Amino acid sequence: MWLKGFACLLLFQCLGEILKLALGVLVPGPVLGMFLLFAFLVVRGEMSDSLQQASTPLIQNLALLFVPTTVGIFFLGADFDGQWTAFILTSFVGTLIALIVVGLVLRAIIPAEDDGHA
Repeated sequence: MWLKGFACLLLFQCLGEILKLALGVLVPGPVLGMFLLFAFLVVRGEMSDSLQQASTPLIQNLALLFVPTTVGIFFLGADFDGQWTAFILTSFVGTLIALIVVGLVLRAIIPAEDDGHA
């Protein structure tokens, strides 16, 4: 059943790549594909079991996707010396922006619980 969900993820990634090539934008195709998937799920209103089964292991192992970046920084050595400040600042600001956006999206899509407190 997860194969159908994985095929759905790949389909949206391919659609993102096609959209990137058609529009000539600088945003990576997989990012555009995730935006398309997000829009699809918002319109649909629910996630299928197969998509959830395919995406859960990917999300659980998301940290592995950062290993190539870390290795790349390690091997840059002296070429990276003058760029540490910019790297740390952009990493911090990017993480902060991502947390704010995720918080706002969650606030928008998850209904508020009424505690009875006014």
